[in-house]
Amino acid sequence: FRYYNSSRDALEFYNQALRVDEENSKAYANLGIVGYLLNKNCSDSQRNLQKAIQLNPGQKQYYLSLYFLNKECTGSKEPLNDLKTKYYLLFNLTIEEDMERFSREYKIPIDK
Repeated sequence: FRYYNSSRDALEFYNQALRVDEENSKAYANLGIVGYLLNKNCSDSQRNLQKAIQLNPGQKQYYLSLYFLNKECTGSKEPLNDLKTKYYLLFNLTIEEDMERFSREYKIPIDK
């Protein structure tokens, strides 16, 4: 989404991509991220990221994005713990380790 003139342009592009291919996991993931950044709409953003994971469960970035979003949007630890467990079972890494690496790589501060 960094390649578009605005977040609104990116949202429109990802919606168009989903009209062409309803199983485009990357479009769902980016729609979730941009939707949150633009509108702070947690429920739609979480739903889009969950759909991306459903379509492509091997994509680490989707879990990391959903983990970040859940930390921002929910007061409950249960969704975070569920994601931590799934992530470890799938990738044999803790999500916190990858979040730190992701934060350093993309220069995004994360709360611990």
